[in-house]
Amino acid sequence: MKKGFLLIFCFVFLLLPVIPQRVVDLETMRGQPITVTIEGAVLQPQTLTCAPYTQLGEVLAQVELAEDADLTPFSMTMTLKDNDVIRIPQLQSTPRISINTATLEQLMQLPGIGQATAQKIVDYRAEHGLFQQLEDLMQVPGIKQKKWDALKDFICL
Repeated sequence: MKKGFLLIFCFVFLLLPVIPQRVVDLETMRGQPITVTIEGAVLQPQTLTCAPYTQLGEVLAQVELAEDADLTPFSMTMTLKDNDVIRIPQLQSTPRISINTATLEQLMQLPGIGQATAQKIVDYRAEHGLFQQLEDLMQVPGIKQKKWDALKDFICL
């Protein structure tokens, strides 16, 4: 047993220099700007260049929103990634239900959400914390693209 371990250790130790290794300069990567596009309920759609780890609230401060812009689906602290496209929806007359704070009964008012799925949403929140994006709702078991498409206009964070 000891001999086998020693043999494996020597093999790995001798093979390690042969394995190609890629050196990444983190300082260079940190400085790379990202590009973010804001469209929808804005006076003029814009593509902005900003620093990595920029939050949505910082970018929206640089854009003129339309009067009927609805920011409730978004977390202003959401960290943006390169090539993100943020579509700002227009306000609707129907109030939205917060997937982060809604009770079981409130969730059951959503189209296609019964008691079992509402409980799964509550359980998911309890285990994973608040949803960071509306699309995160599709991580809940039983909520796939078709159900998401039916829900997205009725929910907010």
